[in-house]
Amino acid sequence: NLPFSEVEDPLTRRVVTMRPTTTVMLKTYMRRVAERVGNTIATEMGTAFGLMFDGWTSGTHHYVAVFAVYHGTDGHCERLIGLSPMVDGLTADAHIQYVEAILGVYDKSVDMIKFLVGDNCSTKPKLRVEAEGAPGWLRKSQIQLGSVPVSF
Repeated sequence: NLPFSEVEDPLTRRVVTMRPTTTVMLKTYMRRVAERVGNTIATEMGTAFGLMFDGWTSGTHHYVAVFAVYHGTDGHCERLIGLSPMVDGLTADAHIQYVEAILGVYDKSVDMIKFLVGDNCSTKPKLRVEAEGAPGWLRKSQIQLGSVPVSF
């Protein structure tokens, strides 16, 4: 969480030919871009999509990336919709809450999820049990994506 101090660095201001800006203005434009991109992705996703997620550990932090998978106007689409450290633990319940929070940003619900794709992780059996009990989540222990079987 380092500050955006580069735009206020005198050396940076001397070598950049753009009009000067401030960290406040930079953050404002970053939020606007993120909002527009998010709205576009939310519209493209529609009401039926899949989620892929992958986690990794760096030092003492565990991160999870969540991708939306859907059929858009240009064909198959995979969009990164969430990337964050898992601060509430590494349990299946924490992963489910994380996914629900991400979907809330895009005004989506778990009922819209048609499949999940994940790597080898200890939370998959619990996610499968939760999926069988939640409408719209994965209803089978194995699905077929193209010619590659994906199991949970």
